[in-house]
Amino acid sequence: MNKTFSFVILMLFACYVGYKFYLNSNVSQGKKVAEISGILPDNTAFKLSDLEGNYVLVDFWGSWCPPCRKDNPKLVAMYDKYAGKTFKGDSSFEIVNVAIEKNEKRVLAAIEKDGLRWPYHIIETSKLVLSSPLALSYGVTDLPTKFLIDPEGILIGRNMSFKEIDAYLAERLKT
Repeated sequence: MNKTFSFVILMLFACYVGYKFYLNSNVSQGKKVAEISGILPDNTAFKLSDLEGNYVLVDFWGSWCPPCRKDNPKLVAMYDKYAGKTFKGDSSFEIVNVAIEKNEKRVLAAIEKDGLRWPYHIIETSKLVLSSPLALSYGVTDLPTKFLIDPEGILIGRNMSFKEIDAYLAERLKT
């Protein structure tokens, strides 16, 4: 009985810590998002803050993740629809992929195969989502997870549907 009670207490504590961690991530709707930095596949340095002034969709994904790969054609369609368009305030639209991967070659092959043409791909080598520093800083616990960010770097929404993202962006297109 003592082992069962200890196990239940341990599980409750783990759930509480996980919940608090999720709530205390550096990304909350209506607040400025945490910086993302890394090296892109072409070996150039990247910082999310360099894209301020634009709408940015940050997509945490993995080449090994079937729901992520299923989303990729929708991401490509969204990119094709909004890339090069001007929004109110003279902003544009960008996508940033953050791949949580064990193998860099696999994600590069998936980027090519799925036609992810935008230039911003960060590959974070990690065995688990929960051990990825970028995923931890954004409170990402599963993949895919998407964040829509406004031109001032403020989080508009987390895990919005593609339909919601499309409606939001379409409303802000410059006519």
